[in-house]
Amino acid sequence: MDKTSAIDAIRLREDVREIEWEARVELAAAFQIFYGNGWNGSTANHMTALIPDEPAK
Repeated sequence: MDKTSAIDAIRLREDVREIEWEARVELAAAFQIFYGNGWNGSTANHMTALIPDEPAK
């Protein structure tokens, strides 16, 4: 992560609710697992997370 990305992540963390941050962390972990196992090609590098208690868009 470059310096700009780290700063952006810190700012984002301050702007989102805890439940959204947890969903983002879990989504990032899922992507790392998929990538590490070579499964990212079948997902076209796209994954989606639903944030609990947020209205569906």
